[in-house]
Amino acid sequence: MPMRINLEIDVGLHRGGLNSNETLAEVLGVIEADPLLTFSGFMGYEPHVVKIPGIIGGPPKAFDKAQTVYRGFVAAAEKILGRSIRELTLNAAGSPTYQLYEGVEPANELCAGSGLVKPTDFDLATLADHQPAAFIATPVIKALDTTEVPGLESLASVMAWLNPNRGRAFFIYGGYWKAVPESPAGLSVNPIYGHSTNQEMLNGSTSVELRQDDWVFLRPTQSEHVFLQFGDIAVYDDGEIVERWPVLTQGA
Repeated sequence: MPMRINLEIDVGLHRGGLNSNETLAEVLGVIEADPLLTFSGFMGYEPHVVKIPGIIGGPPKAFDKAQTVYRGFVAAAEKILGRSIRELTLNAAGSPTYQLYEGVEPANELCAGSGLVKPTDFDLATLADHQPAAFIATPVIKALDTTEVPGLESLASVMAWLNPNRGRAFFIYGGYWKAVPESPAGLSVNPIYGHSTNQEMLNGSTSVELRQDDWVFLRPTQSEHVFLQFGDIAVYDDGEIVERWPVLTQGA
């Protein structure tokens, strides 16, 4: 059946994509020779831009370099094909960088994904106007007034004195997700007890009044991988769950 082919190009991330005019020419040759294939444009992804340290030019220099590389591929494709490709889909950006575009060519389409729900890995200056919008909710299955680590029970008061935020212990349903405790404030994973995917221990101070069957909320560090570990997303609005959104399943 007919297929429209949008080619990924490497604009600096080096994770994937075409990285030379020679390879581009070879691929375009295959597409042009097949009556069922149509070249539909490029896709350039550059999330690395915002993480380039200032000592080697920082984000501005990296962004300009990515645009230069993109323009080079557009010019090469037009020379190979003998026609303009400016009306095709020239996709670029990504959540960390889409707001850096202010009429910058050649891109005519920008993409953003994780920035829409803003996990902690996307706490970036370029997304400062975004708000976190996805959380893991899990119940407390056991609440202890003191934190007792196996074999170190006698040191419970000492550890609480050294760090008041280890005063109480709460076991939650599940755990060890790519996520950090968000609410109630002050919760953390016990570094000695460690992680558990079954019943993770979280610590808090004696001022944290969680009880059994209360809820703990965690903020994911990433989005796609974490979403795949759960079912439908429960949409919370104005004090109630108003919808459930399905999540694409991996390997389906």
